[in-house]
Amino acid sequence: MQSKRFLLFIYTIIMLFSFTSCEGEEEGKLIVEDSSFTNSYEIYEREASNTTNGFTFTASYKGFAYKSIDLSALSVVLLKTNKTHLTVPDILKDKRFDFYYKDFLMSANDQKELKRDILKAFLDHYNLKLEENTQKESVKELYIEDEEKLSQLVTRHKRHQSINVEVEKPSLTYYDLDLLASFLTSKFEQTIVYEGGSDQKYDLEISKSSLEDNVSLFKKYGLAFRDIEKDITQYIIVAN
Repeated sequence: MQSKRFLLFIYTIIMLFSFTSCEGEEEGKLIVEDSSFTNSYEIYEREASNTTNGFTFTASYKGFAYKSIDLSALSVVLLKTNKTHLTVPDILKDKRFDFYYKDFLMSANDQKELKRDILKAFLDHYNLKLEENTQKESVKELYIEDEEKLSQLVTRHKRHQSINVEVEKPSLTYYDLDLLASFLTSKFEQTIVYEGGSDQKYDLEISKSSLEDNVSLFKKYGLAFRDIEKDITQYIIVAN
């Protein structure tokens, strides 16, 4: 018991040091932050003179960071949806934010709940709230067609997620199929879901030209798409 407490204490010190060490790099106003034994996060509002049209994304085994991200993209990240299912107010459309997130051995459900809490804290700061409704839509389902082919793509990396988008076929590292479906959804603004239960991680390439171009490419991986009907949540951010 004492050894477990000692390890937990050491981990907490490491997390707090790592969490606070990035603050000096920021050029904006800290608006939301929190830290615990299992996670930490910070969101900064960037100065108007220190914004760009796009945003940057970095990831490691500890977590990830978005710099100069807008409200719409930030909400997509936290809600795991796409922009076609999200409506945001004009009041914050010109603002940009830096978002830093880390977690340690959290389940997928706990991560999902935490990200909803982060979005709520963020919206509370601006006196906004999230409303949602559900309707049935036709979507694309990503599914495993050939287990043997797919097994050749099992990741060789350990908790180091990355993506290289500067090439014709972006390479995704340490991606499970649920995360892959989310990436394709945001890339092509067409709802793609993965309904299987596997959380195996893979390294693979995709075509960034169109979803159609990925159909033949994914077939080589043992993956395929099919049309299904699914209840999809529509999100609206409004004044509180």
